[in-house]
Amino acid sequence: MNSAITTDTIFYYPRTGSTLTRVTVDDNYLKNCKVRTVKNMLTNIINVINFYETDHSLKYKEKEEYVRQIFIEDDVTYKCVEIGLWRRGFGFVFLQISKQNEGQVRIVCYSTNTIHHSAECFGTTPDIEEIDRLISDYLGNEQRVLKDISDLKLQHTTQKDSDQLLKEILY
Repeated sequence: MNSAITTDTIFYYPRTGSTLTRVTVDDNYLKNCKVRTVKNMLTNIINVINFYETDHSLKYKEKEEYVRQIFIEDDVTYKCVEIGLWRRGFGFVFLQISKQNEGQVRIVCYSTNTIHHSAECFGTTPDIEEIDRLISDYLGNEQRVLKDISDLKLQHTTQKDSDQLLKEILY
């Protein structure tokens, strides 16, 4: 299995009830992750985020295409559907379908705390409210969400149709 080496802090924002929480995803977190599929998916997501932030050999459009491709890890099919940029960090919204044949759609977000220039930078790291807004803005475009679900569905074993998956989205 590939090892993820985080270049800076990467945060994951799970929703518990109606509240987003922030979890630091680093090599320690991955080491303690017991579910192999989740561990492999998180490792890949960290590597994709690090590539997006640190690879300067590709043009912006090529990096976007790479980050937004569909990835498959066992029964989880996922892709980055939205990228937010702040002065100190990025937000990456991922849409994923899991549960073989059954199909369950989840939307999750990861963010970074990376200074993108050599000057000192204050107070503009994305916080929970900005992440929530990034996710909400994405979900506000139902046609786009439906298209993204349809794209993922083509690569997943779920028997549910895209409209049904949209209604059941976990966020």
